[in-house]
Amino acid sequence: MAHVDRDGLDVCRVGAGADGATLRITDRTGTVRWESTAAEGTFERVEPAHCQEAHSYLCYPGAPERDLADLAAELLAAEPRRFEPCSLIFDSREDPYEPAEPDDDPDEDGTWYGAMSVVAETFLYAEHQHEFSFLQDWAAERFGELEADAVDRLTVRFGAPLPGVEVHLRSGDGESSTVWQAGDRQLVLQSYVLVGDGDVELQLWLAALAPSDEDPRP
Repeated sequence: MAHVDRDGLDVCRVGAGADGATLRITDRTGTVRWESTAAEGTFERVEPAHCQEAHSYLCYPGAPERDLADLAAELLAAEPRRFEPCSLIFDSREDPYEPAEPDDDPDEDGTWYGAMSVVAETFLYAEHQHEFSFLQDWAAERFGELEADAVDRLTVRFGAPLPGVEVHLRSGDGESSTVWQAGDRQLVLQSYVLVGDGDVELQLWLAALAPSDEDPRP
């Protein structure tokens, strides 16, 4: 906040200290004339409601401190069961392992066999994007960073991914995947984008697919 005189010159300015805990009044030369006495660290930085940092979109257990490769190892060791990744826009099921009714999604490939976890997700409302058109690009860039970091971490633990192999757990309006072979199971990292009536969802999934006699898919 600045106070200027009739000639448009600074009289003084009010600004925050480095960590936002103190206020300072400076004159037109930049000399501090007054400063509040609040202790350092009194205030914490508030995360923006929309343009969040990449790590803020992470939602898997233990994130962001827990290494994603440890989560992958847990999924690979888990008892396999049927699951279906859920859409934030179209599905009401909060548990991705909850079986879908046969006619829930006739266009989908069906359920999978193994274990999965949502790594990161966000939901962009149409009205927000109408006012702030950059929101989807911002979120897409952050999810790109998360996906690239996840690929690096999983490659260090499980070796190079399978060349030219993609497995889409669910199809939407944009998806990509990276697949690793881990014993008799496949580890799948998939990004997922879906648009519905202007709303947009972005998700990043990690799944360990187990072979099943009832499932002919690789």
